[in-house]
Amino acid sequence: MDNPILRLDGRPLDDKVSQKTIALLALLMMRENKTMRRAELIDILWPDSSEDAGKYNLRFNLWQLRKALGERDDKTLVLGSRADCRINPDYEYVCDIEIVERCRLAEASYSTASGTPGADRINSEDSTASSASTRCAGPYSSASGDLEKSGGDELETVLDMFRRDFLSDYYFRGCSELNDMIVMERYRLENQYLRLMRAYVRRTFEEGNYPKSLAAAEKALEMDPYDEDITYIQLSILLNRGNFSEAGKQYQRFRMKLMADIGVEPSEALKELFRDFTLPDPEHPEPVEFLFTSVSVPQYFWLTDLLRAMYEKDDFRLTDYATQAQLEDFAYMQYRLRHDSTVPTKTAVTTTSATTGRMTKTFAPPIERILDELLTVIDAVCGSGVPVNFSLTPGSEISESLYGITQILAARNGDKFHFKRADAAAGTKDGPMR
Repeated sequence: MDNPILRLDGRPLDDKVSQKTIALLALLMMRENKTMRRAELIDILWPDSSEDAGKYNLRFNLWQLRKALGERDDKTLVLGSRADCRINPDYEYVCDIEIVERCRLAEASYSTASGTPGADRINSEDSTASSASTRCAGPYSSASGDLEKSGGDELETVLDMFRRDFLSDYYFRGCSELNDMIVMERYRLENQYLRLMRAYVRRTFEEGNYPKSLAAAEKALEMDPYDEDITYIQLSILLNRGNFSEAGKQYQRFRMKLMADIGVEPSEALKELFRDFTLPDPEHPEPVEFLFTSVSVPQYFWLTDLLRAMYEKDDFRLTDYATQAQLEDFAYMQYRLRHDSTVPTKTAVTTTSATTGRMTKTFAPPIERILDELLTVIDAVCGSGVPVNFSLTPGSEISESLYGITQILAARNGDKFHFKRADAAAGTKDGPMR
C-alpha cells in the first residue's frame, strides 16, 4: 500500500500526474467491477465545482493519465464513455491493492483447515464476513489459488505489500466524502492484513519454519491480543523449543487479559497444552522485583536506574502497562539524566541534526509529570494483581524524592507494594520500610 507509485515499464510517473488523478485511479481500482459513473466521480473529486467545471476537471485528469501512460498494443488503462469510466480489463497492469483484494480469507475456515483450535467465541463476528478461500493473481498465486494451499513465501510476498497506510500522506481539502472513503479503505486493508498475517502464521508453522511463524505470531497478537488460534501456535512453538518458562508466562498473561477484558477462560484446547506443567496461581502471582540504585545528588538520578530496571526485566513488559506517550517521556528522561547533570525542566533543549544541520528545540517533560506517570504505571501493575517489590542495591541512599514516591505507592496499593534494601531490613529515618 503506502503512498501510490505509478510506473510504466519500471519508470516512475508520479511527477506527471496530479494527486486528483491518482485519486481517480484509486477510486476505480477500489470498485469491484472497476467501473464508476462520471457523475459520481465528479461529486466525489470536485464536490464544490459547477457541473461544467466538474466535467472539464474529469476530462482533463483522464487526458493527463492517458498522456502519462500512453497506449500499449492500442489499448489504454482507463476507458471512458459518455456515462462512465472503467479500468480496461484487456490492459496488462499490476496493482498491489487488486492483488490483496483477490486474497479473500475466511477466518472461520482457518481453524478447520489447519486443525488449530478455533477462537470462535471471540472472533465470531469477524469470521462470518469473508469467503471460504483466497485467490491471488499472477505470480502471487499457488497452483490451486487457495490460500490454504499457498506457501509461506507466497503469503510473505503479499504481506510485504503492506508498508504503510493506504494513501498515507494524502488529504484532499474540501473533499470530505473522498477522505472518508480513504479512511474506510485503510480500515478494510488493515483487517485484510491481519487475516493474511494469521494465515501466514499457520502456513509457516505447518511448514516447520518456526522462527518466522513465531515472529509473525507476535505481530498478529499485537493487533489482536485475544486470538486463541495464534496464541496456541505461539505457545506450541515455545514448548517444542523447551522454553517452558516463557510459554508459561505468555499463557498466564493471555489468560489474565482474556478474563479481565472479556470475562472468559481460555479454550480447553489451549489449557490442554499446560496440563502437565505447574503454572503460577493467577490469584496469587509471583511478585515482580525491581533491583536498582539510588544516589543522593542529584536527587532524581535514582529514576534512571529504576526505569532501566523496568525496561530490562525479563519477566516484565513495561509496554503492557504504560502508554506510548509515557514511554517516550521515560526514554527522554533517561537520556537527559545520563547526559546532563541537571534535572530536566520545562526549558527547551536545542539540538542540531547531523544530517540536515538544522537546529530544533525540544521541550523536556517536567520532572513532576515523569513522577506522576511512574506512579500511574506502578499503580496499574499492582491493580492487575501483580505485587511489586522495589529493592535497593547495597550501599544505596534514600533521597527525599525516592522516599516520597514509595510512601505514596505504599499508601495506594497496600500489600501489593513493598520497598526494601537488598542488603538489610533497615528502616528509614521516618520509620520502617515496607
